Amino acid sequence: MSPVWLSAWTACLLVAVGGIAIIAATLLVAPIHVVLDADLPAAAVERRAFVTTSTPTGSPVHVTIRWLGFEWQPGHTSDHAARPSRAGPHSHTTRPSRTSRGRGWRRLRAAFMAPGFGRRLVRLGLDLVRALAPRSVSGWIRLGASDPADTGIMLALWLSAVQPLMRQRVSAWHVRVEPDFLAPSFATSLRATWVVRPSAVLTPVVAFVLSPITWRAGVLALRAH
Repeated sequence: MSPVWLSAWTACLLVAVGGIAIIAATLLVAPIHVVLDADLPAAAVERRAFVTTSTPTGSPVHVTIRWLGFEWQPGHTSDHAARPSRAGPHSHTTRPSRTSRGRGWRRLRAAFMAPGFGRRLVRLGLDLVRALAPRSVSGWIRLGASDPADTGIMLALWLSAVQPLMRQRVSAWHVRVEPDFLAPSFATSLRATWVVRPSAVLTPVVAFVLSPITWRAGVLALRAH
């Protein structure tokens, strides 16, 4: 092969690799915007009908996901729930035997008994909680119990424990609690937003999978009988 063709193939390969790297970096760094709207009036709670017309899907919870210029609203146009099942009248689900279930529990116990695996799993959970924490939460919650004393206890727990913790985890936390001391009630109208980068989620997951502690736990689980 002549040097000219070799240089051309090398240039094409470098361009292809560079393009793939740019696309991968864009997919990993591009933020995913998620908006969750929850609107549950007190009347719906009283009649046990958790359906309201305040959201486009007819549900009290409406989610909008935006990424790379695309927008997706789960449940907005999906009709999977209305499709009949293709399973026949005599179809049945094969349940795992008691022996296989016992072997699975033994392997799971062996993995958790590996030195340091429990702490490593907790660390992964905390990293994912930080990566998936909402950017902002705003709205109001009205709650009340049958006993006014119980309502006061719930309000005290909210103000002393829940609200300080949420203010530490959420950048913009503006949720107002309205206690109802007259009758049992629960109603809420909340909006939560997330801005999540895929790389922020994949980084702790990949670190967990490649950790020697995880590999050691996996070996112990496979050796369990």
